[in-house]
Amino acid sequence: MGDKIDFRVPSPEIPLNKMDNNDRKVAENNTLKVENVYEQLGGFSRFQLFATVVILCLEIPGAMVALSPILTTTTHVDFYCETNDSSISLVAKDDLCTNSCINGELKAKPPFKSIVQEWNLICEKSWISDFLTSLFMIGSALGPLITAQIADRFGRKPAFFLVCILLSASGIFASQSTSIPMYAASKLFSGLAAGGCMVAHMNYLMEFLTPSWRIICGCVSLWPVGEMLLALVGYLSPDWRTLSWASIVPALLLILTFPWLYESPRWLLCKNETKKAGVIFNKISAWNNRPEISEESLLLLQESVLRSASDKEVFQNRWTAFKDRKILMCISIFFFAWFANALTYYGISFNMKNIDGNPYLNVFLLGLLDSPAELSGMYFSNRFGRKSSFIGFLIVSVCCLVPLAGIHLIYDTQSIKMHFGTVILILCLAARFFNETSFAIMTCFTGESFPTIVRSICFSICTIASSVGGVLSPQMAYFGTFWASGPYIVFSVTCIISCMLSLKLEETRKLPLHDVN
Repeated sequence: MGDKIDFRVPSPEIPLNKMDNNDRKVAENNTLKVENVYEQLGGFSRFQLFATVVILCLEIPGAMVALSPILTTTTHVDFYCETNDSSISLVAKDDLCTNSCINGELKAKPPFKSIVQEWNLICEKSWISDFLTSLFMIGSALGPLITAQIADRFGRKPAFFLVCILLSASGIFASQSTSIPMYAASKLFSGLAAGGCMVAHMNYLMEFLTPSWRIICGCVSLWPVGEMLLALVGYLSPDWRTLSWASIVPALLLILTFPWLYESPRWLLCKNETKKAGVIFNKISAWNNRPEISEESLLLLQESVLRSASDKEVFQNRWTAFKDRKILMCISIFFFAWFANALTYYGISFNMKNIDGNPYLNVFLLGLLDSPAELSGMYFSNRFGRKSSFIGFLIVSVCCLVPLAGIHLIYDTQSIKMHFGTVILILCLAARFFNETSFAIMTCFTGESFPTIVRSICFSICTIASSVGGVLSPQMAYFGTFWASGPYIVFSVTCIISCMLSLKLEETRKLPLHDVN
C-alpha cells in the first residue's frame, strides 16, 4: 500500500525521570503511544477479533484439564469380587473395605471410568487420587511464575504456544500412563501448563487491544465453555484415558494458529526490536486493510516506549509504600480472602465427585453457572459497592454451606442418598455460584485497594494465597470421604473469618486509582 501513517508528535527533550510532575504529564500526553498506532491501524478490527478469539480459546483446554480430576478420580465406580473359582460378584461401595471379598480379589472391569479403578485406589490407597490432584495444583501454583518469566524474557508468543504444547504433551502423557508415578509426573506438568494459561493469554491479548477494548480481558471468559465441554466429552467417552487425551484437543488446534498470531509489538519495542515491531504493525495493517506506519513514526514510537521513569526511584517508592500500616493491613486481609475463596471454590468443585447423581451433569452445571456469577459480580459491585457486595455474596455462600454441614452431621449416608441427594447438589451449586461471584468482585476490589507502585506485587502475593488454597482443596475432598460435613465446616469458618476481616477494608467504588499511598 502506498499511503503510510505518519505521526508528527514532538518528543520531549528532557527525560521523563528528570521532569517535575506538571512537565511529566504534559510530555506523556504529547508522546506517541502504542495505543495511538493501534487506533490508526483500525482499533478493534479483523486482526484484533481473530487474536481475541484464538487467545481466549486457551481457557477452554485450561479449564478442561484443571477440572478433569472431578471425573478421572471419581469414586462412584464399580468393583467386583473375583474368587478362586472364577465367580464374579458386584461389591457395594460401602462394603469395599470390609471383609466382603475375603476369599477373592477386588477388581474392576475395563473400560476404566476412573484411575481409582485402573490402579485400585481404594481403602488404604484411597488418599492417592486426591494427592495426585494436589500435585496438579502445586504445578498450577508454579505455572504462573515460570510462564511470566518466559513471557518477559522470550516474548508473549513463545510463552503462549509453549503452554499449548505443554498442555498437549502432558495430556497425551497422562493418557498413556502405565503406573501411578508416570501419571503423577503428567499431572505436575499439566498443572504447570494450566497455571500458566492465565499469564500466557491475558497479557498477550491485552497488548493487542486499545484501552476501550481491554475490558474484554477481565469480563469475557471461555473457562465455563471448557467446563461444559469437559462434561460433554466425559459423557461421550467415559474411559479416563480417552478423556485425558480429548481434553487437550483444543490446545492442539491452537498450535495450528502459530503462523497467524504475531509477537506483541509492545514487547518488541520494549526490547528495542524496532524493525521487528514495524513488520508486525505492517502485518496488522494488512489484516485490517489500513495504511502502514511510517518509519519516522516507528522511530518516534520506539523512543517514547524506551523513555521511562528511573527503576531505582520506583524500587525505593515500593519499599516505602510497604512500610505503611494501611497497606500491610490490606494485603494481610486480601491474602486470607483469596486463600478462603480459592479453598472454597476448588474444594466444592473437587468434592463434587463425592456427591451422588450424574457426574457429567454436575460438571456441566458448574460451567453453566460460572458466567452468570461473573456478570452478577460486575452488576452488584457497580451498583452497591465492592466491599458490601463482596461480603454479602460470601455470607450468602456460607448460608448454603452451613445447611450442607448440618445435613451430613444429622443424617447417615443412606438417609442422605434416599432423601437429600437433590438438596445436596442444589446447595453445593448455589454455594459455589455465590463464592464465584464474590471471587470476581474481590479481583477488582483488590486492584483498586492498592497504589500503582505496589499493585502488581500485591496481586502476585494474593495469587500465591489463592494457589495455597487450591493445593489444599483436593485434601478437603479426601477429608470428606471420612467426615462428610468436615469440608463444609472448614469452608464456612474460613469464609466467615474472611468476611469479618474485610469489614476493615475501605470502599473503592467510583474512586480514582491512586498511584502513591
